[in-house]
Amino acid sequence: MAQRHSSSTVTETPPARTLSLTEIAYAGRRWHLREPLVVHQTCEDDVWIWENEEYHVLGHGDDLADVALDFGFAFSVQWDDIACAEADILAPDARRVREGLLALVIDCGMTTSDGVPSRR
Repeated sequence: MAQRHSSSTVTETPPARTLSLTEIAYAGRRWHLREPLVVHQTCEDDVWIWENEEYHVLGHGDDLADVALDFGFAFSVQWDDIACAEADILAPDARRVREGLLALVIDCGMTTSDGVPSRR
């Protein structure tokens, strides 16, 4: 009786983790945080996911570099569209997110092409 060999490979899903970010960078901008931002990291179907429910920030990517970049993009959108908006034009939920982001972020600086902080 011939034996059958399976050619499929079983890969394990990495365990979920909780990250604590003290700064977030995206597109030459760097947000320095007053306290660590709690981010839940998971990997589902080979897609990495970083999520912070409190500020409604979600990033995903094929690897950790991609997910960090996408999370930075999502954070920058929340900063630009919510934190930098006038409070009176925002819905109550968005106002709470705005207040939290403004309390969380110490400053937002620019970085030069070599990653050195610049305070222009």
